[in-house]
Amino acid sequence: MVKGREVCAQVTHCIEPDLRRPSDHAPLIVDLPIAPENICVCRIVLKHDSDEEMVFLVKIVDKGLKFYFSLFILFYFIFLFFSFFYF
Repeated sequence: MVKGREVCAQVTHCIEPDLRRPSDHAPLIVDLPIAPENICVCRIVLKHDSDEEMVFLVKIVDKGLKFYFSLFILFYFIFLFFSFFYF
């Protein structure tokens, strides 16, 4: 628990009344210390020209084609509906 108090002691803030814009609010600037052990970075990448990349791209294209095809069908039926009543 002592470590938490040390971190809180390192947090600083200041109010900048000279940076206020048309509103009457002044910006509050807060500095938060972030230690490298608090940052967890993980990357998941697909290698270029790999089988996994090809499967991913096929799924993306397939979903896109299904979406645009369903839009096409929807507009086609809307066109048929209105052409039936107006012509």
